[in-house]
Amino acid sequence: MKNLKKLLGLMVISCAAFGAVNSVSAASECSDNADAMLNNKCEADLFNALKDAKNGDTIKLLKTSDWSTANKAITINKEVTIDLNGKSITVSDSFGLVVAKGAKLTLTGSGNISNSDTASSTAKQLIKVEAGATLKVEGSVKLVHNGTKTASNDSTAVLVDSNNNVDNTTVVSFGKDVTVTSKGHGLVVGVAATGNYAKNTKIDMGGTWTTDAYVAKVNGFIKNDDNAPVINVNGGTYTSTDSTALYASGYGIWTINGTVKGAQAIAVRSGKVTVTGGTYIATDDNNEGSHDGDTQYALAILGTENNVDSVNYNDPKYIDVTVKGGEFTAKEDGAYAIYLGDITKDTKLAFTGGKYTSGEGSNGKQLPAMKIKNLNEDFLEDHKGIITGGEFASGLIEEIEIGLEKYTVEDLTKALTGAEYKTENGNTVVGNGSATQDPSAGDDQQPSEQKPSTGDNQPSENPKTFDAIGSLVTMAISSLGVVGTATKKYLR
Repeated sequence: MKNLKKLLGLMVISCAAFGAVNSVSAASECSDNADAMLNNKCEADLFNALKDAKNGDTIKLLKTSDWSTANKAITINKEVTIDLNGKSITVSDSFGLVVAKGAKLTLTGSGNISNSDTASSTAKQLIKVEAGATLKVEGSVKLVHNGTKTASNDSTAVLVDSNNNVDNTTVVSFGKDVTVTSKGHGLVVGVAATGNYAKNTKIDMGGTWTTDAYVAKVNGFIKNDDNAPVINVNGGTYTSTDSTALYASGYGIWTINGTVKGAQAIAVRSGKVTVTGGTYIATDDNNEGSHDGDTQYALAILGTENNVDSVNYNDPKYIDVTVKGGEFTAKEDGAYAIYLGDITKDTKLAFTGGKYTSGEGSNGKQLPAMKIKNLNEDFLEDHKGIITGGEFASGLIEEIEIGLEKYTVEDLTKALTGAEYKTENGNTVVGNGSATQDPSAGDDQQPSEQKPSTGDNQPSENPKTFDAIGSLVTMAISSLGVVGTATKKYLR
């Protein structure tokens, strides 16, 4: 009996070893006569592998897969992982790769997903994520969108579909070692043809992004502030060489902590935006002068200014911006760290920390940190005390004339700050100064998905400050002027 048991044991071990050898042999053979492997099974090409795959399966590329001339999309309609395995996938310029509703795609390993090197300006999205789908990009995957720069929202590396149904959940995430380059946009949320909402949509951004147009944008027609799309910028580097980097055009809930660079590092027309830390630089990388100092800001809160999108539903009353920390720098001459455009009394603003540095003015001296387009007595009354912390190089704001009266730097600084401030080496330090948050503070931190605050908790007024300013305003109220220069219409 004992001998029988030993014999059976040896047979089991032998069978297992034989199976392992056969699997290795099959994998080796696939390298010569197949493009992919599905569960140790050779597949002629990626389309066949996707057709045969079941939920939870992994497809491993064995060769570069070129579908640039295919007259169809590579469609994912199940839960699968594609291990690029150091190989590349070239998709059709017109159709790309589509993650269908209910599907879950994980891209892992190392390798590229791109369209053709000769892609024209008509090249559409590299990857489209339909409402209710999940896309996870991890490992050292590189997404490369070729073509030419265009204002079209379709010309993007990743296009996240509108989501009008609260029962759908759309999830997109990018790991810290992912690389995205695009001659158009990087990521766009919202497709006009499929609706004006992006409900239950969550984007976790990471990695290194370089684009000619926007790095990330919520489309202007996205208007839902309930179940609004959530965009978490969790570290990473985001560079637009010739446009705005992070563009909150439609309504979304953003939490931002990264290294961001563009003609405008962050621009806001609508949404709830919280900056917890990071580095934000306004500069024109292409050196072609397409965005001079008048249009370069590390943080631009635009409202409806120069809004050329006829279907745009953004409104200043749906802007809620809080800056808790970070360094905001405008490098070009005439450029400001902060710009406040066409906003209203309903616009919620709070600066509780951060460090702000502008470029030089025409006189060769450094500009103050902030520029306000419509600075008048209404603005000062509606937004008094919005700054309770921060360090502002060369002062907070320039003195101006409202009507026939001059507002000094001290007058304006007292009006805009709701905390003690001091001047150190020409810089204005409010509250605890820059109080930059720990860069890791934004990681894994989920923003509150609620409507913009009502403003009931705004810092208290300083009666003495406004008694002094009020006397000036009374004399000037009949002849108020509007100060500031409108930005150029380069935001599309």
